[in-house]
Amino acid sequence: IDGFALKDSTLIPEERFVTKEDIFVANEKIMQETQFPEARLIQTDDRGLPILSSWEHYYRLRSLPPRSPAALLGTYPLTLYYAIQRYGIVPLTVAQMLDKPLKIHIVGVEKELNFVDWFQEVGFLLPEEVMIEMTWVVREDMFPQCSQSKSISMQLSTNIKLSIIGGTYGDSIDPNFDVNGGPPDMIIGMNAGLYAYDSWRYVVS
Repeated sequence: IDGFALKDSTLIPEERFVTKEDIFVANEKIMQETQFPEARLIQTDDRGLPILSSWEHYYRLRSLPPRSPAALLGTYPLTLYYAIQRYGIVPLTVAQMLDKPLKIHIVGVEKELNFVDWFQEVGFLLPEEVMIEMTWVVREDMFPQCSQSKSISMQLSTNIKLSIIGGTYGDSIDPNFDVNGGPPDMIIGMNAGLYAYDSWRYVVS
């Protein structure tokens, strides 16, 4: 689960938190280099989170060259960030009000196991004080063979903790009780085959 390593460090984003200055610099470059720049500027939402409406936005925000494979390697983590930024306003606000981490369950995990290290990028795009507890639910036959147990935990960044557990959501695993101390604030499935498996019926309902 080490993910992909690139020898050229300019092709991958720096391992640091995005700042308001980064957004300002990216927009300055857009103003200088593009036609009709006002329509292409990186906006922020009411919480100050950058609204990334295109890969161009992301590349400019993270100072990546066009030849960077970040669009391929970062598809899953950027999808997660988009879900938090676009649909997670209520659970995120409540979590911050209660001074607790935002709990997110990622279900039907398969290909994401190849990109574990890239998920720290979600933390870097969020404010450092926003704490995320992320749990990946993996079919037992897909669970990394390097582990002697059916559970792995790691700290991806200062604000993101990842747990990977083996089992089937809604079948062998009850999301309300079996996954790290209670129900999640958000459940996200990326290409999880919702129509292909009967076990999803309980989860969706």
